[in-house]
Amino acid sequence: MRDRLVFTGIGAVTPLGPDLPSLAASVATGRHGIGAIPHFAGTQLADEPGGSIARAPGGRRGDAALDFAVRACREALAASELPASTRLGLVLGTTMAPRDRPLDALADELRTALGLPDAPALVVSTACTSGSAALAVAAQLLDMGVCEAVLAGGTDELDPRSFGGFLALRLLARAPCTPFGQETGTTLGEGAAFFVLEREASAARRARAPLAVLEGWGTTADGFHATRPPPAGDGLARAARAALADAGLDPSDVAWVSAHGTGTAANDATEALALHSIFGQRGSAIPVTASKSLVGHTLGAAGA
Repeated sequence: MRDRLVFTGIGAVTPLGPDLPSLAASVATGRHGIGAIPHFAGTQLADEPGGSIARAPGGRRGDAALDFAVRACREALAASELPASTRLGLVLGTTMAPRDRPLDALADELRTALGLPDAPALVVSTACTSGSAALAVAAQLLDMGVCEAVLAGGTDELDPRSFGGFLALRLLARAPCTPFGQETGTTLGEGAAFFVLEREASAARRARAPLAVLEGWGTTADGFHATRPPPAGDGLARAARAALADAGLDPSDVAWVSAHGTGTAANDATEALALHSIFGQRGSAIPVTASKSLVGHTLGAAGA
């Protein structure tokens, strides 16, 4: 029987604040962090809204994403109170390769900044699922006994290249996006979220109460289109069913869904169809939430 995996630390750096309490407090009151993007000032993107985080001027591309990740990881590690001797792994989800250095350099720089030079480190770059796919990889590392605990999550920064791509595709909203709403278009953001994932027995030895449990996971892939999901939601439904099967759960056991919820017509329709496929008549009644109206679409960090 597989060891139960639990979360014992969470860290978040978002447009709503520098840590998890700031994020939680803002979400509870419905306050969003969407507005002008200071580091786009003086460019053709100056008037475009997004969820941005203050950063030092003059940094290289990728430096902000690294800074967000370091801060989120440190918060998660402090909350988990892992012993210094713990064999710790790192799984980083992100979409954008930093300028003048390969994608995996971000993971190397992150573990160096955290004082973990020998920790096994992997990068997951599966577009907007990177931050959640990182958790699946972390679970596999724990199942294989590679590590005793894993720091896993995602980070990304608002970059003119990716922002311009969304703008060219006419996918951006002029105000905070409204997932599953009448208006279509997404809002981009930046930030990081990381988790400490470990075996339940390990947390119990330290008398650490789990913040949450990773019951199961599922992933799928398809080659339908470069930017659009399959319109019937088949891939998403298969992934969700795989996660439920991995957890030994039935759709009737699910009480709430955290959706991708980009606010774009294609994605929202696909997710809605997938939910109805999975839950049947409950698909219209089960609570569904999405965070992008508050922090924006944070790309590689979105799933986390």
